[in-house]
Amino acid sequence: MGGFDLFHAASSPGNGFVWLHSLAAFNGGLWFGLIWLSPRFSPRKLPWFVLAASLAVAVISCLLPQWVPPMLDEDGEFTTAAHLLHQAGGLGFLLATSYLLRCFWQQGNREDWLFATQTSLFGMAGLVFAWSSLWEPGWWWWHVLRLGAYTGALGFAVREYLADGQAIRSINRQLRDRAVTLGQTIEQRTAALRESEERYALAVRGSTDGLWDWNVLTNEVYYSPRFKELLEYSDPELENVFSTFESRLHPDDRERTLGAIDRHLTRRVPYDVEYQLRIKDGTYRWFRARGQAVWNEAGRPTRMAGSITDISERKQAESGLEHERFLLHTLLDHLPDAIYFKDTNGRYLRASRALAEQHGVESAGQLKDRSAADFLPPEEAEAVGVEERQLMDAGRPMIGKEERLRHASGRVVWVSTTKVPLRDEQGHIIGTFGISHDITSQKQAEERLRCVIEAAAEPARHCRCAGHDPPCECGDRTAVRIPPSGADRPADRDPSSRETPCGARGPCCSVLRASGSAPDG
Repeated sequence: MGGFDLFHAASSPGNGFVWLHSLAAFNGGLWFGLIWLSPRFSPRKLPWFVLAASLAVAVISCLLPQWVPPMLDEDGEFTTAAHLLHQAGGLGFLLATSYLLRCFWQQGNREDWLFATQTSLFGMAGLVFAWSSLWEPGWWWWHVLRLGAYTGALGFAVREYLADGQAIRSINRQLRDRAVTLGQTIEQRTAALRESEERYALAVRGSTDGLWDWNVLTNEVYYSPRFKELLEYSDPELENVFSTFESRLHPDDRERTLGAIDRHLTRRVPYDVEYQLRIKDGTYRWFRARGQAVWNEAGRPTRMAGSITDISERKQAESGLEHERFLLHTLLDHLPDAIYFKDTNGRYLRASRALAEQHGVESAGQLKDRSAADFLPPEEAEAVGVEERQLMDAGRPMIGKEERLRHASGRVVWVSTTKVPLRDEQGHIIGTFGISHDITSQKQAEERLRCVIEAAAEPARHCRCAGHDPPCECGDRTAVRIPPSGADRPADRDPSSRETPCGARGPCCSVLRASGSAPDG
């Protein structure tokens, strides 16, 4: 429409002048009226096609005026064709006005109101054309309407241009401010990242662990210099692939370790495993490995990273400790002596099988958290408790104390007991431990020897041995009790004692007969 009006303004009044003006009115109304069509019926190239076609028609009309249809009759009035073109264009503009008013009503967009005003002016100008004659006031009136519409459109365009310019300047200011802020942020983040990288590098250098980062998709692995150092390799000596690790696994650990990796990747079971890796000299060292995988949105593992720690010394210590436990277990289970460990309250912490048998229980485990009061008479248990408390208070051991004990079976035995304060790693006393060695046979031998000595001094005496307790008795028709070893010989005989011929009973009499000192009875 603007193209036709441009050529119309440059033409001399006459038939071509009216023709170009009529085409401008018709063309504008036609294309504005098509605004009712759906946007999909308005191809993007259509405006350019319309503009090119309009300019071509305008140029042809100016160059070949004989081809222009008559727009004025012989009296200088507008022809029917001129009226139809203007009226059709005016109706098209008014149709566009109704559409734009509807849009303004629904959306409240001021631009719709502006365009509705413009199209209404063009539409009225097209309709007023029918009641005008060339150069008459009516003819000037519809020109004024069209001029008002063009002025409004131009004003809108200028306003939008100025608004866009202001918006662009505001955006530029915002972009500059954002750029400054972004630059500061980048600088701060860069400094923080650099500091973080320095901390990480320092931690890696100072750490005893070897780090690894496995790209599950490409099978490439980053092994840190410390990782390779733990295997006694330099950085270039080991290839950064998964097979470098896999090929150095100990045969006994291979299936278990690879299975742990697979369970972590497929079922997300935590990865924490111990295995042996072959180092450069061909020997194996123990390592503890921990790691964490990363999965994508589809649940597929893409990366797994972690560390290894050399635990060879710990494994050796555990092996040594296990051997010491075996030795202690063997000692407690097979040595015939009573061995025990007690806390400060006298409760058993651990004991030997021999002590369990003395107390009449099936296993040493049944003694745990029990004390002497559970197995001995009250006075004996109290004496044991007092003795152990004094030992802990003094902090000194009791060595080789001979004492007489009665087993749960009723058997009386002599034992040599050694007790020592039990200390923790800091040297604090936390109980006692001791060992009681059965010396009953030794005491019996001492008793027999004393009996022999007594009988040899007075050969006329008879003697008898009634077993282990009481000891041997010797006399002539009367019995005299032999005191324990170390006591004085008895000066008097007990006339109430029953005469007991020696006969052939008891070890003491057997010794006397063997020596020729015992009478025949």
